[in-house]
Amino acid sequence: MAEINLGMNGVECDRSRILEGIEVIKKAVDGGVYSPGAMLYCVANGWLALNKYERAVKAYRLALGVLIEAGLTEVVAQCYKNLGSTMNKLNKPHKARYFYKRALEYDAELAEAHFALALWNRRNGDFKTALSYLEEIIWPQGSAGTSANVSGWRAECLFELGKIKEAIREIISLLSMADKPDWVWPWCAKLVAKYGNVSQDASEFSIRFWDRYLKQNAGDTRAQIQRLLSVWYLYSNFDKAIWSYQEFKQNVVDITNDGISNPEFLWHLVGLWAQKEENWTEAEEWYRKAYDHFPEEYGYYLGTALNQIGRYEEALQILLSQAEKYYPDELSWFQVAIAMGGVGNTEGCIDAYERVLKLDETYAKAWFNLGGIYWNSGQMVKAKKVWAEAIRRFPEHELTERLKNDLPGVFGP
Repeated sequence: MAEINLGMNGVECDRSRILEGIEVIKKAVDGGVYSPGAMLYCVANGWLALNKYERAVKAYRLALGVLIEAGLTEVVAQCYKNLGSTMNKLNKPHKARYFYKRALEYDAELAEAHFALALWNRRNGDFKTALSYLEEIIWPQGSAGTSANVSGWRAECLFELGKIKEAIREIISLLSMADKPDWVWPWCAKLVAKYGNVSQDASEFSIRFWDRYLKQNAGDTRAQIQRLLSVWYLYSNFDKAIWSYQEFKQNVVDITNDGISNPEFLWHLVGLWAQKEENWTEAEEWYRKAYDHFPEEYGYYLGTALNQIGRYEEALQILLSQAEKYYPDELSWFQVAIAMGGVGNTEGCIDAYERVLKLDETYAKAWFNLGGIYWNSGQMVKAKKVWAEAIRRFPEHELTERLKNDLPGVFGP
């Protein structure tokens, strides 16, 4: 029986000893010393430990008939639970769920059945129900189940349900265990990598987690990248700068110098940070590094930076390619219009702004800029018509107020 338990718990076991054990237990069924139902249940467990699932199903069904008649409800519950586990191995999940529930009908506190149902619902994406089963688990003394197992799955369910602070507490509890299993750090790292940037609380915790993780796993590039992404998430979404721009840039340099497969994404983030600080010269430098690897992916950002520093001819070559081939959206054509205006191509600029408005007629700045191009090129009637439409569409826009102040005779005081 001890060897059978090892096999059922996924521990290395002696298969020949289990086979011998099955034969010995079979002989004990009618020996008059042990409960026949209990012995049949142990035989079924032996077949399950040997991965002989069809035999296990037959043995569990035979055992149940005897156990139910004898009124051994606790063993009946265990038998139903193990029958459910066997059905799961046979890729019959709905039958597995049925037998897990039958187990709870005979023993409402059976931890193994609650745990099995929690994992069943988790696999099927019902994290709320999974969590409800996990919260019912109290492992009996000597059980193979542990509180760490429950906490690990609870943390995932809580993250999925948006209960970020509770999930964080669960991870902290796991990491605080003095005798935590070897899987705890990798599992927590997986969860933090997946859910660490879904809120400000999650991101702040993520940075602390990766700092601690890297103390034990110095030089782990994936962990360094995850920490960097959390720092960026906080800055880009909440204007909370854990690092300065120079610190962020240096971390990217250190990571990419170690040789990673896709450094362009991190270079792009440095460019975004520089852009957010309106440091367009640095933004252009880092966008260009990313662009040199993947021009179709990062051309828009490089072109935008070039527009900002007045290098319109160079920007136009890049942005036209973006707008015509890769990303023919209103953002690309807006930047094309800026570049066209910068090189003095009025017709091209007007055409680009009109393309923007065909793609998105709610693009306020395109309306106002188009009116400005008409005005500066001496096409006053068209300019007034476009601006009038812009004012009608966007009465609260700051440029509406400016037009009314600059042209009171046309648009009012």
